[in-house]
Amino acid sequence: MSNHLLVCISDIHAGSSVAICPEEGIELDDGGWYRPSPAQVWIWEHYRISIAAAHELALANAADITLAINGDAVDGFHHPRSNAQYISSLESHHVRLAHRVITHACTNLKPRRIHMTRGTGAHVGKAGTLEEGLARVLRADGWPMWEDPDTGQVTSQARRYMVDGLLIDQRHHGRQGQRAHTRGPYLRLYAQDIEMECRLDDERPPDLALRSHYHVYGDSGRDHRWRTRLIALPCLQLATEYTHRIAAERLADVGILAILIRDGKETLYPMIAKPARPTIVEAA
Repeated sequence: MSNHLLVCISDIHAGSSVAICPEEGIELDDGGWYRPSPAQVWIWEHYRISIAAAHELALANAADITLAINGDAVDGFHHPRSNAQYISSLESHHVRLAHRVITHACTNLKPRRIHMTRGTGAHVGKAGTLEEGLARVLRADGWPMWEDPDTGQVTSQARRYMVDGLLIDQRHHGRQGQRAHTRGPYLRLYAQDIEMECRLDDERPPDLALRSHYHVYGDSGRDHRWRTRLIALPCLQLATEYTHRIAAERLADVGILAILIRDGKETLYPMIAKPARPTIVEAA
């Protein structure tokens, strides 16, 4: 039985001025040029190193690679009256940046299959229109974008697929505890909820449930009483002005997750960097 590496990328938020941006930046509509901030360069460098590490992990284990892109690939021009943290008000620039970020992963990992789910409508448009368009461009580029068997679209609100005997349930939205000391127990309870909902419907529960949206990595872990293991994915965006207001104490987990699947068992390799808290001002 061959080994498999599932590489998970989520919450790219391309187009945000506090999200990942390639170090060369992007040309704007009237001939100007957007240059990334030092923080954006830091995210890009960590992403580049993480993708290289995932590639080495696949080579060391002779693993077949699946790429999971789990929503909010673009930031979108949302809430323009209250949000100024865009590189451009033109969403075409956001899509171009997301294409650059994802293409970097595809070029280096050469995945055999790519599963892409839709994020929040405020970011990716109604019915995930920006992400669906992006996915179709990636498919036209020759990358193996797998379609939704129920809708025929390239992206899905929720995607279920098999990897080496494990059932993966991938969707952007989910739930997460908001307090530091309840986050772990909440993930375990949520994993049980996912399993019980499936059992009540006489369906097989997922072995791995991938969720995103909250930008904080979490793992319910394995429990002998339950099949489902819940994993909350990291992101590629620092805290926005909005996040500083609603979750002031929480730092984003910046990075990706690689999951090595061998003989039907998974081993997690989180590749995460924590941004620093504000520098302490020394008294004179």
